[in-house]
Amino acid sequence: MHSPTRFFSVFLIFSSLLSTSACTQIVVSQETAVNSDAVSAPARESGSNNIGETTTITPETPGNTALNTEANVSAPTVNAAIKEPLTNPVPTPQNQPVTPITNDKLEGVAVKRLQDFQARFEVEGKSPKGAIRMLFLALLELEKAPALAEAMVTVVYNGKKLTAQSGSPTGFVLGNSERFILDQMKQRPEIVRSYLGGTPDKNYTNFDATGNTILYPPNGSVINGLRVNNTLEGNAEGQLYIKSQGKDLPTPLRLERNNQGLFKIDPSSVSSVATGVKKPEPENF
Repeated sequence: MHSPTRFFSVFLIFSSLLSTSACTQIVVSQETAVNSDAVSAPARESGSNNIGETTTITPETPGNTALNTEANVSAPTVNAAIKEPLTNPVPTPQNQPVTPITNDKLEGVAVKRLQDFQARFEVEGKSPKGAIRMLFLALLELEKAPALAEAMVTVVYNGKKLTAQSGSPTGFVLGNSERFILDQMKQRPEIVRSYLGGTPDKNYTNFDATGNTILYPPNGSVINGLRVNNTLEGNAEGQLYIKSQGKDLPTPLRLERNNQGLFKIDPSSVSSVATGVKKPEPENF
């Protein structure tokens, strides 16, 4: 027969085991809850629509919660911005389509003037200076008849640098770069006038429309530190310098003689002509 004392001892041991098991279940449940929050936090974050808010996991310490919300600190990594290619590059003559200076077609008097210009170039174009004079006569037309001017310069320009087109009245059309250069001079007519004798003090209105006043600095001369090097003299291909009344330095134009004995101008060298000129000095100061 068991004594009451032995029975009471067994009861205490059994009760202790039950208490330990219950505590273990509570700890396990708490750890499971924490782990569940740690896993679900990023999931909730990825579904968030608030780009300026992130959710971070921090260790539990007394007085600190497991979830800490930091506003406007950094963008969620799951919603990182995707860099898209540029759809609108910086405008340049090379990568942007350039519309024609005008959409007008040559008709009537303009057609006759172009034919007269072609006939005159076949005579004057046999000398480099004659070809340059014809170039500036064509550029003068940008002010009032840009479509005619565009057709005229294709007569003077080197055909190897242009695009052949059977529908053109001259057999050639300008490319984007050539149209861009002409457009610069159309917007600022004082540029062309400065090569024809127009001076800043008169706002370039005192120019010679005949093209007979174009200045050619002597070969070997030094102008503002630049030595004039005319390589065209006596050759079928080379450059010839001209002087603007509104620029400090002379401008080189590159020419080449074709099999008909006509000097044609490289259109890329005309970009130097299209640069800006000096503004008139103020009189009221």
